[in-house]
Amino acid sequence: MKGRLRVNAFAVYTMFTVLLALGLAVAGEIKQDWQTDWDQTLRAAKSEGRVVLYVSNQYDEFFREFQKKFPEINVVTVIGLGPETIQRIMAERRAGRYIPDIYIGGANSGYNVLYKAKAFDPIKPTLVLPEVVDQSKWWKGSHRYIDEEGQYLLAFNSVALPFVGYNSKLVHPDEFKSYWDLLNPKWKGKIVGYDPTLGSAVDTALVFFYSHPQLGPGYLRRLLSEMDLTTSRDGRQITDWLGAGRYAISMFTTVGRIRLDDAKAQGLPVDWFGPRNLKEGVPLSTSTGNVGLLNRARSERREDYRELAPLPGGPDRLPKDFQRQGLVEDRCSERPRGFLGAANRRGDLREYGYS
Repeated sequence: MKGRLRVNAFAVYTMFTVLLALGLAVAGEIKQDWQTDWDQTLRAAKSEGRVVLYVSNQYDEFFREFQKKFPEINVVTVIGLGPETIQRIMAERRAGRYIPDIYIGGANSGYNVLYKAKAFDPIKPTLVLPEVVDQSKWWKGSHRYIDEEGQYLLAFNSVALPFVGYNSKLVHPDEFKSYWDLLNPKWKGKIVGYDPTLGSAVDTALVFFYSHPQLGPGYLRRLLSEMDLTTSRDGRQITDWLGAGRYAISMFTTVGRIRLDDAKAQGLPVDWFGPRNLKEGVPLSTSTGNVGLLNRARSERREDYRELAPLPGGPDRLPKDFQRQGLVEDRCSERPRGFLGAANRRGDLREYGYS
């Protein structure tokens, strides 16, 4: 796409390489001779021999590659969902146990709890490799941080998030060119959605509708008041209902959250509208593509974390810049093939969502 910056397909991997190594050693002032600084960091990392990460399950491929390249460094990963991971980290810190070196997970969890608890050390001063430091190689020519200070929680990745599924026996996708087509009276009473009161599970879709210049509050008001939506708090139930034909369309939750891709692979008559199907596009989100370096027992950075509830908040608590966008665009313009599932690939023909 015109104007899109290209980077090596392993730019994200090299970011992990930097952060994994730096999780093992305190980085000094960045020298002009980055190679010397990098070599010193690797020596310190190999000497310590272990790095602990609390992460989602989406980055196993990178960890395996890192382990192959640096067999002297044992990579220990603790995998869990956002709220579970945050609760664990905070409980451990209250008990005086500072186990993980690196957090990789959601923006809400990382910002509303860990950042506000002053649990992070700055990432920015620790970046070393030229392909990571050079911001011209990143999406729109800059690093993006979730925190206002632009130092602690780096958004390094994002994915397309389709959130409208359908029963392929009941819906002909060619009938849909826009989200406005969902307001056709023929679909009244035939749409099931994730409960909009659930917060972070549906925030991305709601903010997308509300903020999109071609949709907006009027569209959202009509959708919720005129279409007689059925809601559920159970993602598996939504997929079962959709596959069985009880409802024709599902909304407000991503393909991955309700395992619609798995259901399709198993032969159920389900599919979804991807980034290229509807003219307004789909939202882009950092999802779990945010990284922070967790600090150790430092009382001057931990004085108020006990006052924080160990649960993530909604998007209204994010910095204003991220509220306004309603989404976060890709940090890097490429990633290794096979890393993302088909539902989350944004493609290369046009810019999806809005900014």
